[in-house]
Amino acid sequence: MKILGVLCLTIVAVLAEKKIEVLVCLCDNKSQAIAKVDAAIGNGTDPAGNLYWGCSGDLSPYFKKSKKWKLIETQTSKGNPILVTLKFRHHTGKVTLVVPPYRGAK
Repeated sequence: MKILGVLCLTIVAVLAEKKIEVLVCLCDNKSQAIAKVDAAIGNGTDPAGNLYWGCSGDLSPYFKKSKKWKLIETQTSKGNPILVTLKFRHHTGKVTLVVPPYRGAK
């Protein structure tokens, strides 16, 4: 009976969906001690145009273009350090990726 319990727990662990969460601090010319970039990509309150979030090689566009990941949810918030949260699911259905960029000044 003990072996059956261990086997059941192992099966549940293998079948359980895995969740990965990646926090992205947005580039912010005004509040971070970084090399200044163009104002359009250095605005820490604009995820869509931000150097660390919206540019073509960054996390958000990369996963949106990927054939192996599907965007399943987008949540936006106002007045919160987290500006938007994207949730992606891997094509296998076994992994969810949650990516919230937060204000560069926070």
